Amino acid sequence: MRARTFLYQFMIASPVIMLAAVGVQTRTYHDDFEFARYSPHLEKKIRAYSGVMRAVELANDAEGTDSHPRLVRAAAAQWVQDSRSGELQPLEPEFLTDAINDGVKSQIYSACMGLCADLMVNARELSRQGEYDAAANDLVLATEVVQTLKYSDLTSVGAISTRQRGIFRMIGEYAPHLSAEVQKSLTERLARLEHSEKPVEPILERARGLFVKAKKQDADRIQSDSFAKLVQEAGPTDPNAIRVLAEPPVDRREVPRNWNSNWSEGHYVVMTVDLQRQVNRELIQRLQNQLANKR
Repeated sequence: MRARTFLYQFMIASPVIMLAAVGVQTRTYHDDFEFARYSPHLEKKIRAYSGVMRAVELANDAEGTDSHPRLVRAAAAQWVQDSRSGELQPLEPEFLTDAINDGVKSQIYSACMGLCADLMVNARELSRQGEYDAAANDLVLATEVVQTLKYSDLTSVGAISTRQRGIFRMIGEYAPHLSAEVQKSLTERLARLEHSEKPVEPILERARGLFVKAKKQDADRIQSDSFAKLVQEAGPTDPNAIRVLAEPPVDRREVPRNWNSNWSEGHYVVMTVDLQRQVNRELIQRLQNQLANKR
């Protein structure tokens, strides 16, 4: 009888004992792994986007209304103005897994790319109405907006270079219909855009440094086929060496979302370098020449 009573009492008390054990373990357990955090400097750069983010949100709330195109242009103009003043800057990675399309940065990046897409939609609608001057102005404004975040990391360089390439081709289609005044204005704005273009090698250098730092901290967490490993092997300022390591070539329509795609990390680097070189000089200068010839 006493054994049965003891068993019943133990069954009643066991959940309390288990909870107490969990509490003790929680207070005494120490995990060597520490989540990466943004530095105060990067947090300040992220907070600087709060004003333009509110403007984008205001424009998004008006989607489907007559005021939407006007609010989109206003948000884009504020974005470009804040960028030129130095308030808005690229959001570079601070640790190996940090990317423009992840975490709080992704909200800013999505707003930027969404604003660009809205301006392109506006331009197509204006061109259908024969308003080519206004359409071209919206397109150049779109390139100026995304230029702010372009040199954050290789993900942003690749995606934004692709977007800009499409925009430049659209402007080229509208060029024969533009007034002389707008042609001159666009040529000047494209010259300013070309001046803001930068080489991609410093971004490769930064990726290499982040890889080396992460490997020193915890080598077991770094995969041998990671993007940054490729950068380290090739050398940060040698895109041709990166190209060799990335062979054989793949279908260039298959652009991975980020660096974590096992089969195509190296190919993404090659495509990014190629796109950046094409947008950096070739397309901008070709478009400037096309506008100059129409005057």
